[in-house]
Formats: sequence, C-alpha cells, structure tokens
Amino acid sequence: MVVRATNIPVRSEELTQTSSRKSSTATAPASKFMPFKSMSSHPHVFVTISLKDHHLSSRTSSAEGTNPMWNEQLKLPFNLKSDATKRVLSIDLYDEVVEDLVDNVTEVYQRISSKWLGSLKIPLAHIFTNQRIEGMFEMTIPTVLLGYTKPTFAATDQGYQTNNSEGLPHMSKKTHINLFISLEPNAEIPRMMSNGLECIEIELVERQIKMWFEQLKLEFPSRVTKWSPLITLLTGKRACITRLLHPLKFPFDKNDEMTEFKIRRFVSLIPLQNDASPSNSCCSGLNGVWLSNTQILGLMTSSNKDLGVLLTCYYLELGYPSWLILGSSNTCGECCYVLMRKSSEFFIIDPASGKKYSSKDVYCPLTSCFCLVNQYNVWANIQREQRIFMMQFDVNRSFDWRPMFQKVVDIPKETIHDVTFRYERSFHVKDLQQTIQAKIVKKINSWRSHKKTIWNRYVCENLKQILEKLEDDVCFENDFDDHAEMLKALYVNYKITGYTINNKYTNLSSIVNDIKNTGIHLNLDSKVEFASSVYIKEYANNVLSIWIFLMSLTPKM
Repeated sequence: MVVRATNIPVRSEELTQTSSRKSSTATAPASKFMPFKSMSSHPHVFVTISLKDHHLSSRTSSAEGTNPMWNEQLKLPFNLKSDATKRVLSIDLYDEVVEDLVDNVTEVYQRISSKWLGSLKIPLAHIFTNQRIEGMFEMTIPTVLLGYTKPTFAATDQGYQTNNSEGLPHMSKKTHINLFISLEPNAEIPRMMSNGLECIEIELVERQIKMWFEQLKLEFPSRVTKWSPLITLLTGKRACITRLLHPLKFPFDKNDEMTEFKIRRFVSLIPLQNDASPSNSCCSGLNGVWLSNTQILGLMTSSNKDLGVLLTCYYLELGYPSWLILGSSNTCGECCYVLMRKSSEFFIIDPASGKKYSSKDVYCPLTSCFCLVNQYNVWANIQREQRIFMMQFDVNRSFDWRPMFQKVVDIPKETIHDVTFRYERSFHVKDLQQTIQAKIVKKINSWRSHKKTIWNRYVCENLKQILEKLEDDVCFENDFDDHAEMLKALYVNYKITGYTINNKYTNLSSIVNDIKNTGIHLNLDSKVEFASSVYIKEYANNVLSIWIFLMSLTPKM
C-alpha cells in the first residue's frame, strides 16, 4: 500500500516555463490536446515498484503537490523458488511532465514524459523475514537533481507557511514516503539454532549471562526473542557480545577534525549481503553469525550488524562514549545502529548509510531498541516508552536500563578483532572507471536503438569535475546546491535534465539497473544530446564510492 509522500522536490522555473516559450516561438494554433495543469511548479508525482532483473512493475496514479497522497494498493508477483530473495525491491518517484513539441510552424503536439526524482531500495530479504513492514521511509534523492529545487517554507505567526497548495508544514527537509508492505502468503526462513555450540567463556560468566537473560525473558518476553547476549562467531563457537567492541584503528588521521565524517563514510561504503535464502540466513539477523574486522574487510561483504560493530569500534578509538544498539528499523529489520554521545547530546548513526540523527529525531529509521552494548557491559532496555525519540539513553538510570554484569563478575575483555590489522591501498580504479563509462554508453545506445544517440564529449569533462567535488561534499555534509546553478549558467541555451547516482560498488548489473530506472534514455526529442561521467573515489581495502552523472541536453527553440 502506497499511502503518501512528503517534501517532494518542486519544478524549477526553467522546467515550468519551457512549454510557454516553445508555444510562443511558433505561430501555431492551440495544442491538439487539452492544456494540462502540470505547467505549474507543483509536480505530478507517481510511484513505481519493481524488482531488479525482473520485467514486471506496477505504478500508482499521479497526484499533484509536494505532499501527494495516493492510498493505492500495488501488487508484484515473484517466485520464491528462484533467486528472488537476493533481489531488491525498488520504489521510484517520478514526475509526470507535459511538454509541447513543435512539429512544424502550424502544429504543436503535447507529450507526457516522466522525470525521475529519487528512489528507495528495500532488500526482499527484509520483507521475506518480517512478512510485513510499514512506516515512513526516507527516499534517496539525487545529490544534484537538475530541473528541480527543494520546497521552501517560512515561519509565520500562525506556524509554517509553505509554497505548496496543501499548506502543510514540512517537518523534515528530507523526502519521505509512507508505505505498508506485506508478503502473501506468509513464508518463514529457517533460523540457525546455536544453543548447542561450544561457549568460550568461563563457567561463571556463562552462568551469569544465562541467568540474566532468563530473567529478562520472564519479565519482557516480547523484547528478547530476536537477540542473545551470547553471539555466534564464524569459527562455530559462542562468545559474550562485549568481545565485539574494542577501539580499532581506522585508515585516517586520528587528529584530523573531519575524521568523524570520514569513518562514517568509509563504513557505509562496505557492501552488504542482502541474500535471505535458507543457505545464507545463518548470517542475517541478530542471532546470526558475527564477523571480526579482518573478516569484514577481507570478504568485503557483511550484514548491517557487522557494520554497526565496526563503526562503534572506530568511535571508541576516536574517544567518543559509544554503544552498539541492537534493535530493528523499518528499512532493514533486525540491525545494529550506533549510539554516540557528544557533550550532553546523544546521536544515533545508521552504519549502512552513514547518516547521523539526533536521538530526538522523529524521522530516525530506528524503530526499536532491545539493548545497548559496549566493551564493558550490556544494558537491556526495560523502559515502558518504546518510541526511540522519547527514549532515555543514559545507562546509569537503573529504572530504564538493566546491566548484565555486576562488579562480582569479571567481564570478558579480550576482543575477537585483530587490533594489529593493517589497511592496504586499493587497486587502481582507472580501468574500472573506463569499463563503467563504456557500459553506460553501450546500454543507453541499445535502449535507444530506434533513435540516433548523440554524445556531447565536452559536457562529460565538466561533469567529472563536479563529481570529484561531490564526494567531499557528501562526506563532510556540505551544501551542494551550487553545482546545479553552475550547470544551469553554463548551458543557458539548453533545456537540461540530469541526475547524480552514488552507490557502493557491488557489480555492473546493479549500476545498469539504477541508470535504466531513471528513464533518461526515453527522451524522444530528435535534437537531444546525452552526457555521462563516472568518478570512483577509492578508500583503503578496495572500499569504493561510485559516482555517475547523467544528463540530457535539448537545444531551446
């Protein structure tokens, strides 16, 4: 069920006035079609859902405004016997735009085109495991989205005044979509039973852990079903979860004031394993297999919980009071986030995206918190209030958090990580960069086999310079609106549409699928020119940030 969306980008003046300019240049009668109201700055938004490498898709009707509402049910069949659980459900936002096409000096035709605005990707593994998910999901909007601007609003005596017809205040600057997703019929993934595995802890510690956990089960049975303080290692043995946390060195200068941004960016670019098939389910979820730092950076694949562990260790090395949060989110189900305290304020970090939220942010994707962990103890959440933004995170409050270890028990301190791990330089990425660029050109040419595709090489060089700056802007959370204004000033004689795509590197097919979803190749104007550029920022141990800029340029009449 697609319910509604908030804070959709609005059309810029350039896009909304294109039609009127074209009509005035031709001494033609009125269009053969009824005028469409979408010439205003308000977008006409619709939502599509699709699966990667899956030819079926479904879409909603279009709704006008920056806070559109649909309340429509979409269905998408898939076969569980195939490799569907390895796929990702892609939810894309588009704007329906009516463009005037001047056929000759006497006739003007109208064409409806779709402009891609952003996407949300949810692993089918998450849906398969949880059967049903719902809530507000944050959309990924391109860093540079040519032809669109962010909705603006100003404070008034009565509250907030927006520039949209609904008159609703924007509670967040980010775009969100309200979804209800379910799987029918229900299916279950077999869980790994690790209770019989050998435990490396001494008998006194193991007994204390089990007694504490059994007491929690009696008092809070619904809060302890998805996690355990004894975790399973890749060696096939069990250990106390506190052994996962220890200050670890990172591949950046510790004294650099921007290092906190860099470690978040670095961890967020490590590829995730989204496969929930029975053969791989033992690695997913909080009761699955936990990896060490050498295994994460050596295998270059991990689960969300492993990224949370690695980022917490980096924060401990920086000297921040930090805890690992075991909980669940609406985007990936069972997961680990990072709780960090700076001065007297608490922040929650999503290790998979690198985004940092205030603990009071109502839009934080973390939906539940089972416990907090650091290298010294485990604290179970016993608060009555379960909403994250209303929760107290001071572990010294005994009526909110229950510690696992008391002073009478020696806490396991030896970590499972390799504290002497040495980072290596990444391989040269120039060949990969050229391969991706050639693949993009080849695919767009094949998708437009019925039309001649013209590539503007001069524009490609300008785009590459912008991409190099965008990596730093995103990493350090700088403002990047100037890039769109610069491109608009450079190509004043063109009507331009363009997007940036930024992803961690997994494979070429994922990149091609993301490009095809934008629909930029569907421009049917006979004079349209295309430009694309690829930039790869390499970090240590072959952790890569892939940047792609796509643009179409149509000469103005």
